[in-house]
Amino acid sequence: MDVIMAHQAGTTNAVGTSGTALTPEQLKLIKRYTSHVAFAFDQDSAGLEATFRAIELAQLAEFELQIIAIPVGKDPDECIKTDPAAWEKAVSKPISVMDFYFNYGKKLFDPETLEGKRDCFGCCFPSSSNTPRRWNRGIIYSVWPSSLKQILICYGMT
Repeated sequence: MDVIMAHQAGTTNAVGTSGTALTPEQLKLIKRYTSHVAFAFDQDSAGLEATFRAIELAQLAEFELQIIAIPVGKDPDECIKTDPAAWEKAVSKPISVMDFYFNYGKKLFDPETLEGKRDCFGCCFPSSSNTPRRWNRGIIYSVWPSSLKQILICYGMT
């Protein structure tokens, strides 16, 4: 339903996975048409796990990658039904992978405590030995400056 609602809401370049199962083969097909993807999986635990896995797979395939942060509801379908303008805004302004990890860390850990700050910071750098070198440089040069400001604010360093 998510991809159908997205198309009905005007998001013309949308594809859906079967549940949360994105595969390397599907990414190879997508790569024929674009090198940029923005994921919008459900906001429940299965959707978050699917997002983490999709990020890893897309990084391995060297996609330009962003995340559509669903502002209302648990999934794109519910967001579009509740607030179509919020969906349009989220699609037009996807966030970086690092910002996604940082926001996830802020939800899990208390940024007011030293341990929480440490753990929140750790969420920004998930361990993946398979991440291509080029992607790491891309993060450093294009994403890091905006995310660094959020990290410094979280740590009370501004």
